[in-house]
Amino acid sequence: MRYLFNPMEYFTLALQQQALFVASVQTIWLRSGLIVTGAMTPVEATRMWVEKPATFAKGMERGARAATRGKSPAKVMSAAFKPISAKASSNARRLNR
Repeated sequence: MRYLFNPMEYFTLALQQQALFVASVQTIWLRSGLIVTGAMTPVEATRMWVEKPATFAKGMERGARAATRGKSPAKVMSAAFKPISAKASSNARRLNR
């Protein structure tokens, strides 16, 4: 299936990647602070490891669905990043309280 090149899709993808970067750095910074001060709970430590495989699997599934529907490469990447971005943002908000 052919698609029309739309530069705004790539601009949107770049913004999504930047938001993911910022949320990831913030989450790493906040969790590092918990580790250093000894304030990290066992629940948070477990969450830190368990959430990643499930979130990446969901992202791969959404990216694959977009690809099989003939979406543009930017939309495929955006679909794959969406669950990962959502998880990183929710972690940053939750830890920043």
